[in-house]
Parts: sequence; structure tokens; C-alpha cells
Amino acid sequence: MRRLTVFSLGIAGLALLIAVACGGSAPETVEFNMDIRERGLEQDATVFRAKKDDTVVLMVTTDEPGTLHIHGYDHEDDLGSEGVTRIEFVADLEGRFALALHPGVGAGGHSHDDEGEGCETTLDLPEGVGAPTIEVKAEPGPEAGQIKVGVELENFELSLTDTERAIAEGHWHLYVDGELRGMYMLPEAKLSGVTAGEHDIMVRLSDTEHCYFGVDAMTTVTLSEGASHDEMDMGEGGGHGETTEPEETVIGFLEVLPR
Repeated sequence: MRRLTVFSLGIAGLALLIAVACGGSAPETVEFNMDIRERGLEQDATVFRAKKDDTVVLMVTTDEPGTLHIHGYDHEDDLGSEGVTRIEFVADLEGRFALALHPGVGAGGHSHDDEGEGCETTLDLPEGVGAPTIEVKAEPGPEAGQIKVGVELENFELSLTDTERAIAEGHWHLYVDGELRGMYMLPEAKLSGVTAGEHDIMVRLSDTEHCYFGVDAMTTVTLSEGASHDEMDMGEGGGHGETTEPEETVIGFLEVLPR
């Protein structure tokens, strides 16, 4: 019996050493409560953080029906004014994504293909402040169907809100083959669920109100191995109808950190 105990402890210790050596942690399920009142979050926390490949569960209550749209994930869920709506998905895209409320509409009733339409695209910067620029690089990721995208910025600060500094501020939007795939507050992003072949990658700078600056960059990337049909991610705009854009209110953000 004593030998068995020592042997068992040895196996447990070996497993721990292997886990430490491999680095990182296993994906887990993270749950957040969202209480929406008067088209805003009641709680103080408006940024919900998870790690890549975690299962995110949002438990949502609201005082009026509508739709919650998670930018970049093409994920929409109808919200009722009674009870709790459970939203569950795997956070397989890194970056910061807006959680947008569309009051009084059902899922699929809007399109985000023309996000930023109608905004001013000219920069109003103080004299002597340089115009922002963006450069983009893209390469296949470590797994089939993945693309790694990185940007280099000049005269531009990544920021959620306008701090009135003497420099352009905001975030960048990522398009794959003309489809919006997400907005990002970090200089790097990783996309999953992309098919094999050559893909056009475009990045565009937007201000804190999601209006374009008219500054963008493009490149191409070729994947020799793509995602399977079940893993394909259609991206922003996939399957939306051609209807009038309803009111949208950004009530918070999902931040997915590297594991």
C-alpha cells in the first residue's frame, strides 16, 4: 500500500511538471452577469475578460426586448424583457470586441457591412500634429484555418474613449475578403475558421465613435490548409438581411487575451 501511494504521488507530480513545462492553462468556462437597464449596463464593470479558447457564458437580463450583437464574432441573440437570456460561445478570436444592443429588433435584422457610413472621414488635428498611418502584415497561424494579423501604427493611440490628446485616437477594424471580422484595441489579432487559398486582408483606422479616418492598408495571405466546413466562421455580415440599420448602443466590451 505504501509503495502504491508513493507511485501515485509520483504520477501526480509528473503531470504537474508537464503542465508547467508546457506553459499556459487549459481553457475554462467563464460566466458573467449583464443587467441592462435603460439601454446601458447597471453594473460598474463594462469590460468582460476571458482568455483565448475559453467558453464565455453571458447571463443577460434587460428591461426591454432587443438583440445583443458581439462584434467580430458574428454572434447575435434575441433578448426578452422577462427572465434571463443565456448566451454561450467559445472565445476563439483575440482582441477587444464591442457588445452592442439593438433595441426592439430580432436577430438578423441588421447589417454591419457599412459600419462607419455617414461619418466624417477627414481628420481634424491640431496644427503640427502628424496624420496617422497604419501598416499591416499577415501570415498563416499555427493551426489550420488560422491567420495572424499585426499592425504598426504611427501618430495614433489605441483608446476606447476620446481623451482629447493632441493625437488621433481609436481602434482598427479588420476585413477579410471584404467582410468585417472585428475591431481591435491590441496591435495583433488571430482569426480562426478561414478556408484554404489566398485572402485579401484590409485594416482601417476608426475613431472612438467608430467613424473611419480614411486611413487603411491592405495585404494578402495564402493558407495551404483551411478550416473544415464545421469550423468555418462567416465573419461579420454573413447571413444578415438587407434591412434598415436600427439604433445601436455599445454597452460594453469583451476582451479576449492570449492564453
